[in-house]
Amino acid sequence: MVKIFIFFSLFTIQLGFAQSGKPSIDVINSSGAVRISFVENEVEAKKLAQIDIENQILVLFLQSGISPITYSNDIIFENKYNLFYFELGCVSHEPSIIESYNFQVFKFLDSKFGKDWRKKIRKDIIGFKEYKKSN
Repeated sequence: MVKIFIFFSLFTIQLGFAQSGKPSIDVINSSGAVRISFVENEVEAKKLAQIDIENQILVLFLQSGISPITYSNDIIFENKYNLFYFELGCVSHEPSIIESYNFQVFKFLDSKFGKDWRKKIRKDIIGFKEYKKSN
């Protein structure tokens, strides 16, 4: 009984100190997550997304308002597909620019993983519904 208790205690401690899978601040700062605010049109947004894809820093933008919403499956999805959700909060961005960026990431996910990822992604990702209708 003591051995079982020790095992579960150590296992629980390991889970408590496991990394969340969130990228470091340096990775975020070098990604489109920070630079998207300075993009002026859809073409620039697509180029920014391509640079991030080439650098293997995949970002998907979402906007849930003043109080960010996270779900228990978010981290699982982020880890499986090697990307991270970036909450824009209540800051207003041009929707077409964010959609253009996200569309590029969606296309990459389709080419790399097929369409299976679509069942697991958050449905409130900017532009996801439109992308799904068009593809």
